[in-house]
Amino acid sequence: MTKIPTTQNLLKPLFSEILAWIYPPLCSACKMIIPIQERFHREIYLCETCALLLEPIGGIICTVCGKPRETVTSLDKTMLSGDDAMNGTACCEDDYVCKDCRARHHHFAANRAAFIYDGILKDMMHDMKFRARRTVAEGLGRYWAHLIVQEKVSLPCTITDSCVLVPLPMHVQKVKQRGYNQAEILSLQLSKHLGIPTQEVLFRIKNTAPQSGLHPAARAENVNGVFKINPKTFDASKQYIIIDDIYTTGASLNECAKTLKNAGAANIYCMTTAITVKFNKGILL
Repeated sequence: MTKIPTTQNLLKPLFSEILAWIYPPLCSACKMIIPIQERFHREIYLCETCALLLEPIGGIICTVCGKPRETVTSLDKTMLSGDDAMNGTACCEDDYVCKDCRARHHHFAANRAAFIYDGILKDMMHDMKFRARRTVAEGLGRYWAHLIVQEKVSLPCTITDSCVLVPLPMHVQKVKQRGYNQAEILSLQLSKHLGIPTQEVLFRIKNTAPQSGLHPAARAENVNGVFKINPKTFDASKQYIIIDDIYTTGASLNECAKTLKNAGAANIYCMTTAITVKFNKGILL
């Protein structure tokens, strides 16, 4: 039976256009009004100038966490194909694992991050997490999906019909305080634009202290046993991709992956909007 559009559905786009005229969207980075002719940039809440400052991670990356290689030699550069060298798409050496990942055991197969956590992205994510700027998460999710479609950001695995996106869960009390879980917003935007379903497969059962500021070992201890499987949605045959905003040590992602693995899942990957790296006087270490 053909569904007849309601008047409300027909008028919704018109109302959105009117609101955009009255309350024009501001860039999440520079806070300037985004010109009305820049429709795509209005959708991602980033002006054209600031969007160009968010450069996707390119070159040789760690096969586990997705972090850019600490030092790129002339030999490393020759390992990039002509196309990869031109468009900046990240690629992996089959045997390259960064020193951080060599020192840790991972329950997920691989993580892939879109950007380095630095510059304007730091300020945007601070606004997203501590100043209730929900639109930052919505815009970053849309832009992230756009870059994946354009093949400027790599994926951790081949996408199949069995893939499911799993937002890293936030405790219900923190969701009430913030008003949203940014990982869920990012995941839903990826679902909308990539066609991969998002499901609540994990719960967070302990309201732990923030991970920021903790030593790597303390981070792992802080999240030990804090996640629980949702039996209504879990399916061990699925290929799960855990979604989060920032990869620092990967402790929370790894604990989620461990929970999924202990429940019987075999194919577990991660995707993060950003990844932290170490700099010394502006040079990537």
